Amino acid sequence: MAAHIVVGALVGATACASSSDTEAPVALKEQAECMYHVLTKLPGVNKPNIGYVISEQLIGQGRWNHPFVEYLATETDGAHPRRFEAWKPVPGHKGYWFRTWFAGPVPPGFDMHLMESIIQTWKAQCHADVAWEID
Repeated sequence: MAAHIVVGALVGATACASSSDTEAPVALKEQAECMYHVLTKLPGVNKPNIGYVISEQLIGQGRWNHPFVEYLATETDGAHPRRFEAWKPVPGHKGYWFRTWFAGPVPPGFDMHLMESIIQTWKAQCHADVAWEID
């Protein structure tokens, strides 16, 4: 299956790199590729994608061009997009990591088993540090 590359798609993000934008390390890019390939093989996952976005995630860290992986999750009330975006190291994460989050309560029909299965597979096969949070 060919990779679908998506660029941009975040508020405040841009697809145009400038000389002040930093690049993600090669190892992080390879990790994202591994995570994408895992998604192409898992049941309950539709339309896996990998892409890059340029943004400043935390004030003062500067803008950087970093990967994300996303998919449509088949859940009890339909298919829902899930995106895991790479983050720079912060307290609690020794290195780069991938994060997804929900604003507000967990969405209706959310399949926690599918999410946990994907995360555990990424950790085992791609050696990825992955987390999901509710803001």
